[in-house]
Amino acid sequence: MFDINIVRKLLAKYDGDQGSSFDVQEIPGETPTFSVVVDDREELPIYISSTDEEVLCICHLFDEDEVKSESLAEMNKAMLSMNLPMPLSSFGLIGSQYVVFGAMSARSDIDELAHELATLSGNSIDAIEALSDYLK
Repeated sequence: MFDINIVRKLLAKYDGDQGSSFDVQEIPGETPTFSVVVDDREELPIYISSTDEEVLCICHLFDEDEVKSESLAEMNKAMLSMNLPMPLSSFGLIGSQYVVFGAMSARSDIDELAHELATLSGNSIDAIEALSDYLK
């Protein structure tokens, strides 16, 4: 499992090829979770949790009630079509919240984690732009 203190320190000092900056905050609770803001994109934090085997990174996009009701089926179909060409990420639905997520091995190194976070953050922005016509 990722140690929040180690991840926070490593990401704060991270200076890899991506050129991204990371602000890491612990989220108190039963399950160790933290949020990461990539490149000052506070509106789209990425939530990270892990098990002994997997690290799950989730970015909340919008709630179902923000979607034009007449466009819901068409948007869902568009999202399924967009899943394949979207690198390292997939669309999902948690309750009524649409998300973009990625998963990786808990044995991944800091470069792989930073790459996943930067890619997921960029994919989240691209997804919102691509789906904006379906939103209220």
